[in-house]
Amino acid sequence: MTKLVLERVSRSFREGSQLHPVLVDIDLKVESGESVAVTGPSGVGKSTLLNLIGTLDNPTSGRIVIDGTVTGLLSSKQRCLFRSTAIGFIFQFHHLLPEFTVEENLLMPVRWRNGNLTEATNWGRELLKKVGLFDRRNSAVTVLSGGEAQRVATVRAMMNRPSLLLADEPTGNLDGQNADQLVSLLFDFVQEFGATLLIATHHIGYASQCTRQIRLGQGRILDDVRQNHDFKVE
Repeated sequence: MTKLVLERVSRSFREGSQLHPVLVDIDLKVESGESVAVTGPSGVGKSTLLNLIGTLDNPTSGRIVIDGTVTGLLSSKQRCLFRSTAIGFIFQFHHLLPEFTVEENLLMPVRWRNGNLTEATNWGRELLKKVGLFDRRNSAVTVLSGGEAQRVATVRAMMNRPSLLLADEPTGNLDGQNADQLVSLLFDFVQEFGATLLIATHHIGYASQCTRQIRLGQGRILDDVRQNHDFKVE
């Protein structure tokens, strides 16, 4: 089943009278359950691509379809609701709310959509155990280390069990052990829930664990290679 379709998607940014293209006529199809590494040098458009897919930005031209929904046709309110239920976004910087505790941050997405708080609390605590932060659930996020905050942000992205996970350099601020732990959690989530993962990364090892690698360059997809991880398109 096709999870994600991009059709001739372009994104340009205007600086004064100059128009700077970042992405040009991107065509892409991603199936449910795939894990896709988006690679390429810094500044090539990896974050821009994920922001477009995650409905945080609009393409200059082209269209994006997620689960049959043309995201460009959604109103601002519809887009927020769609994003909160279908998409989990992990940024390079955690963007946690500083006035709340770890657990309160995790429950924000659930409160926003009026979800079951008891069920969500249990789920969040289960995930915190997996990243070694269960004992920090009542801590203010302001006292967390950068690595701890990033792991909390990763858990937060999974709270609504999204069918599409977008991770933008999620291990950039983590040491080796914590980075490995976080990436393992992402792959475990994909396997357990049949989610689709797109991860922008410079890490060759993490990219090689994905079922597919896409390399960006000059605003376009230069390579799109399916890797031998026994993934079958249904």
